[in-house]
Amino acid sequence: MQKAIYLTTVLALAAGCATPGDGARCRTPADATRPPAAAARPAEPPSPSAAPDEALLDGVPGSALGLAVLNRAMLAGPTTSLLQGAALRSALSSYLVRAVGVDLSAVDGLVAYVVAFEPRPRFAVIARVPGLGKGAALKAPSAGNHRGVPLARLDDGLVAAIAPTGVLLGEREAVEQGIDVSQKRRPGLAAGTTLAAVRRELTSDVLLLAALDMPSAKELAAVTQQLGLQLALLRVRQSRRGTSLQVDVDGDPQRMAGAAQLLGGGMKMAESLLRKRMETATNGANVAEGVAAILGYYHAVGFLEEAAPKVNGGRLTSSYVLPRLEGPIGLMAVAGVLAAVAVPAFIKYLRRAKAVEAKESLASLQRATAAHYAAGRKKGARYAFPTSTGWAPEKPCCGAGDQKKCPGGKEAFAHQSFRALDFALTEPHYYQYRITSTGRGKRAAITLEARGDLNCNGKPSSYKVQGKLDAKGELEFGELEAIDPLE
Repeated sequence: MQKAIYLTTVLALAAGCATPGDGARCRTPADATRPPAAAARPAEPPSPSAAPDEALLDGVPGSALGLAVLNRAMLAGPTTSLLQGAALRSALSSYLVRAVGVDLSAVDGLVAYVVAFEPRPRFAVIARVPGLGKGAALKAPSAGNHRGVPLARLDDGLVAAIAPTGVLLGEREAVEQGIDVSQKRRPGLAAGTTLAAVRRELTSDVLLLAALDMPSAKELAAVTQQLGLQLALLRVRQSRRGTSLQVDVDGDPQRMAGAAQLLGGGMKMAESLLRKRMETATNGANVAEGVAAILGYYHAVGFLEEAAPKVNGGRLTSSYVLPRLEGPIGLMAVAGVLAAVAVPAFIKYLRRAKAVEAKESLASLQRATAAHYAAGRKKGARYAFPTSTGWAPEKPCCGAGDQKKCPGGKEAFAHQSFRALDFALTEPHYYQYRITSTGRGKRAAITLEARGDLNCNGKPSSYKVQGKLDAKGELEFGELEAIDPLE
């Protein structure tokens, strides 16, 4: 986890340093003591001349269900004015080559893509590094290779690789697909695929473009089918007016009015909830909460009014120009929002990804239990589910190694009940598992459990599912119960 966060931080900060020949410098401590040569003019908003390079999309698999493209201007952002000075850049570049194996300060574009959402999102990021030599190698433990390309193991089950398209980082399956595309073994984004439309949406003023093949997202299936939605786009643009956000949704022109009405109704509901929250806060004794509620409500109302959805044929559009935040206060505000929203969201995503293991393993145990009952139900009143076990492995996985996982292996699941259900985790895993069996015949019941301390804070996340026989003697399982699933 730490390596992944460090890599993300380095990419964001290092990209703010100018690459050789672009006319900018990295600011050194000595520069801070030098008086300005002349009064500086107020800073102008950056021009939209730096466009996202369409070539970034060449490494994206045609099977991708979602993607996001960032160009250098978006990566640099406010860090350009903070990281100036040739000496600083030289030191940073040398350190990155020595510590990581690649000069990430030269990154001039990123593209992230998702190849699957179920049973967990599988994603990868391509960081384009100009001048990346064929002999470049990442300095991390080996995770084997794919098609002759070495894979480096990172924390939290992520791997990295160097391909002609750039440095790939992410879930193994997604990284391997990216390698296949770079070797022409798998098709990339081609005409006819939903996401191929992204290519024509890349214009010179776009800093970030994200796209989602809406029918592929199960959470949106009902709405997508009802309204005939196909492609969702998010743009971040930079102009002299400031930074603007624009969301476009493409779909059936005959049903776009219904989509606009649905979105508009959601916005009205949000405004109503914020107004009630403001009224509650301003009638309370906490002044800070009252002030925050007032600011939040009126800024939200302005946003909702400007972002009201508009329909143009088969496209629904909602746009908003962000207030311009200048100077240190503006930078601190942006940093605060990112720290308060983005980081916790990313951490929750990682924990949800880890929790998939428990859900899949318990589902496997359910199927095995059903097969065991089908084979033994002829015993009638003598039938019993496999006997109760202790937790397997015996010790919690947190602290079991650098990966904070149990090492895996059949030895930990040697109990006769696990053997009867042919259940064992042979790969490193986050959770312990337990079977609790009671009764015989019609009163036979079984509980399958998983628990794991995902952030090693002493408070486990746990799941359980209970099975019993119904009046007809059929085995039925209840709903999967989750207790503190993101702990």
